[in-house]
Amino acid sequence: MSPEPGTEDFRQFAATLRQTNAHLGLDPEFTAIEGFMTAEGTDKFVWLRENIDRFFFGRGMKVLERLEAKALEQGKQNIAEELSHLGTNISEMFKGQFIYYDDPTHFLPQSGMLREMLRLFNENKADDILASIDKNLDLLEGHFFMILSEAMRNARARGEAPTHQVLFMLGRVIAERRLLRKLPCSFACLYGL
Repeated sequence: MSPEPGTEDFRQFAATLRQTNAHLGLDPEFTAIEGFMTAEGTDKFVWLRENIDRFFFGRGMKVLERLEAKALEQGKQNIAEELSHLGTNISEMFKGQFIYYDDPTHFLPQSGMLREMLRLFNENKADDILASIDKNLDLLEGHFFMILSEAMRNARARGEAPTHQVLFMLGRVIAERRLLRKLPCSFACLYGL
């Protein structure tokens, strides 16, 4: 099976950046973008799902712009276009996904909700997890998916496959329920919906 169009071009582009140390100061976002651009098929969704927070909380969009500029400097128009397209798609994915909080001293509840759901999972209380999701579905929006992204990436890095699977399933169930209730959830595509 041959690689997807542009995959090998990006591999060579990234290798050149690494050889000349032009990637320094761009990680971990550079590595995440490289992983996405060189992944194939549904693996692209895995990379994006586990790194989407780097584009919201991190410097992912700025790194994309810098990589696009470097590609243009090297005459790699096709790579610059692919990076631009990725940035546009991620920006579109973020639109309308986050509740605006008026009070900056008010902590967002999503990380506490994730901890509570994992506690319920460890206690084998699936019905309570679903009840908690249904009760808090309006709050389980973009910020929750950003926290979930980092949690999945960390679980994978630590080799905790069962935790990773639970986090994925939580994301999928929440995305599914948000779609059923007609709430914004452009992240659903990252969970195979």
